[in-house]
Amino acid sequence: MTGRSDEMKGALKKSVGRLAGDDALETEGATRQKATETARKVVGAVKESKGTIKGAVGNAINSPTIQAERTADRLRDEAERR
Repeated sequence: MTGRSDEMKGALKKSVGRLAGDDALETEGATRQKATETARKVVGAVKESKGTIKGAVGNAINSPTIQAERTADRLRDEAERR
């Protein structure tokens, strides 16, 4: 959830900078917002890749445990995205 709160802080700084006419503050906020959004997306992509590999291994060796872990990971990741 830290990524989302940092995104919101960046958006707030950007808005305050725009309202105050402070270009540096607006740029700083926009940069922070975009950087945290990008980092959150990268982490999500890595988790998704890990899950895909885990699911494939579970299916290949017919392991109900690994398949169940993959399902639990997917549900947790979906909940985190909300």
